[in-house]
Amino acid sequence: MIGLGESGRVYESPDNDSSKYPPFGEVCDKDRDKFLMLFSIELKVNYNEADCNLLSDGKATLSTEVKGSPDGIILKTLRYSMQKPEGLQLLRQFDLTKEGWGSVTIDTLSLPEGGYPVEAVLTYFGGGSSLEKSASATLIVDRVPPAARMTYPNKPLMICPHRVSDSEGDWYGVSVEGAVTDDRSVRRYELYYGFGDDPVAWMPAMTRKFGEKMPIRVNGPQKRQTRRMDVTDLKGSGFSVKLRVVDGVWGM
Repeated sequence: MIGLGESGRVYESPDNDSSKYPPFGEVCDKDRDKFLMLFSIELKVNYNEADCNLLSDGKATLSTEVKGSPDGIILKTLRYSMQKPEGLQLLRQFDLTKEGWGSVTIDTLSLPEGGYPVEAVLTYFGGGSSLEKSASATLIVDRVPPAARMTYPNKPLMICPHRVSDSEGDWYGVSVEGAVTDDRSVRRYELYYGFGDDPVAWMPAMTRKFGEKMPIRVNGPQKRQTRRMDVTDLKGSGFSVKLRVVDGVWGM
């Protein structure tokens, strides 16, 4: 069988076996596109968190995760870069044919406050070509602590629990509200409770959804939040609540 490949090259199959046309190694555009769509990568920025009223150590880690099914490809390199005022800086490059999938730790204490674009680029071989996947994120350098306060209850109060209807069984809760201000962004809110006016220990405050208990925790920047705290199984009559807020480098 004689045929013409997409590159314009003529191929001849002496045994007239059409399954060998075109020969292995020449892949059409639609097959190359298939390799491009098989998977993606996600760049994550993780910060070392600080305890309450303390500044973190300033370390941030860039890591990359694969989303999808990258079967049938050969991984070549993974490189991390950061955009600085003076230009794009290569942080590190991994040779994936010789070493494992790696991450990069950045010491932000020497960097001015602000947002720094970061990028991960994966090069690989698939579909007969050398290809790239990239992902981007923003590294936040923030040394101004957030301001957090309880807005309800904001003083000693006698609060009557209210009954909450749930498809998996009713429970009793009290409404709590907190407010936060920050010059950049808040990563997470958490609510804690303790016994008495001056608790010696704090425990995660819980809520319920479809019968399942879960900690009261909100991710992402929100100026004000109201949540129902589950008090169904709490024993005693006096409790304190505490709002913990985490931004890029502070715990409050």
